[in-house]
Amino acid sequence: MKITYSIIIFLSIILGLLIYSLNFSSTNLSKLKKLSNQNKVLLQKNQQLTEENKVLKDKIIKIQENPDIHVEHLARQHHNLVMPSEDYVSFEKLDSDTSND
Repeated sequence: MKITYSIIIFLSIILGLLIYSLNFSSTNLSKLKKLSNQNKVLLQKNQQLTEENKVLKDKIIKIQENPDIHVEHLARQHHNLVMPSEDYVSFEKLDSDTSND
């Protein structure tokens, strides 16, 4: 009978130490949950960056395959350049006050 009580007390002490270590040690449950949530956020960000990298790689491949089209696009979009046989037409936006005159 005395051995049974000793075993129960010993197991209770071990259980108490385990509960204490789970709640108050450097690797407690709240820290584990916080790190788990942070890991989920970082995985989502990583997925987003992976998709952006894929888009950029596709653009690089297209530019490398046909650089003339890319140069022409940049010239037309950013510098308003046209081919010799083309005419450049520019439209100005009118303010809403001047359109009623």
